Amino acid sequence: MTFVLLVVGLLATAAGFVTLGFGISIHAFSLGNTLIVAGTVAVAAGLILIALAAVLGQLRRIVEALNARPASRSGHAAESVVESLSPPTARLTPAAAPMPPMPPKMPEPPRPPRMFEAEPPHLPEPHFPVAAPAASE
Repeated sequence: MTFVLLVVGLLATAAGFVTLGFGISIHAFSLGNTLIVAGTVAVAAGLILIALAAVLGQLRRIVEALNARPASRSGHAAESVVESLSPPTARLTPAAAPMPPMPPKMPEPPRPPRMFEAEPPHLPEPHFPVAAPAASE
């Protein structure tokens, strides 16, 4: 996948530069402006694809390095580092460490009153005047 992204990025960048070159040579016409814009977009897209290929390659190397390292879940390595850094008399175990006191529970703040507890006021029905009947002749 990294190789495919790199190749497509290089091709898009090269095509963008070629299109840009053709657009500059015929700049006097509207086709030249269109080719310049299209070439610029193609160059930018190609450079983005090349950068994505580099990122994908680096991520793949990180995954391989993490998979090659043995997974140690027991924590013996961390204990040995702590033992080497601290003198043996000052070593504390998690069970011997005192727990800090829990803060008292705060009372729940009062809830604000609801704004619309009752129904909204009823609006009167509109009253339209009745048209007079047309006089027949």
